[in-house]
Amino acid sequence: LGEEVMFVGRMNRYGANLKTMEERVELVHVLFEWSKEANKWVRETHMLFFKELIFPHVERKYARKRTYWVKTEKSAGLEGFNIPLFASNLEEARK
Repeated sequence: LGEEVMFVGRMNRYGANLKTMEERVELVHVLFEWSKEANKWVRETHMLFFKELIFPHVERKYARKRTYWVKTEKSAGLEGFNIPLFASNLEEARK
């Protein structure tokens, strides 16, 4: 909601003054690039925070990644209502 209000709303107001489609596409491109850089900074800062302040004080545990495949009809479709499902097995993670 915050992004919609702050960025998209502002972009629409600013973009209303642009006359050509190329100018509008460039505005979207600038916003997209800024968003990517902002997200990169947040991820890197978050990891640095953990490396410096959290990890030295806790026992290191490593996660294992597993991929599970779901039948297409269970994951997407034009009819019905589907929600993403994320599952975790803590016992398996402790091994």
